[in-house]
Amino acid sequence: MPSYVPNATIRNSWSLTGATVAHEAVDKSADAVSYVSTSTPGVPVEVGLPAVTDPLVSRGHVINVEHATSGGTGTFLMELLEYGRRIYAAQVVSTNTDTATAIPIPHPAVSTIRNYSGLQLRAISNGPPAGFEQRISYMGLDAPAAASFANQRLSLYPCP
Repeated sequence: MPSYVPNATIRNSWSLTGATVAHEAVDKSADAVSYVSTSTPGVPVEVGLPAVTDPLVSRGHVINVEHATSGGTGTFLMELLEYGRRIYAAQVVSTNTDTATAIPIPHPAVSTIRNYSGLQLRAISNGPPAGFEQRISYMGLDAPAAASFANQRLSLYPCP
């Protein structure tokens, strides 16, 4: 299944560590110490994805996010957007342990995607405990490989 990592920063109100722009801080590049972080509730980080090949199916799409807090437990809202329009959102709980979370996107939500070239991921902090920060080191989207119909035959006659 192809994985799509951010290639553009749309909007960022989080602090950057190990990168100069948000999409490079969360793209799982060779720099393993890059991430975005915040201690302020309600602020977003939004990144754009490269053009995703339309898989022609509406099942098997997954948002992947790697996250932690610097202490205690915090939450954030993780969203899949299409040109700023919300397709799906899920609450994610962070603890002070680095965690990889896979968020399956339900079929009804995926079926509303009209243009796979305009997909974005957005995280909105609900706030870590006072005195701590929330961190995200990776955001990405897995989507099924595009179906190929090149070698399919269509028969206009009933099958025997």
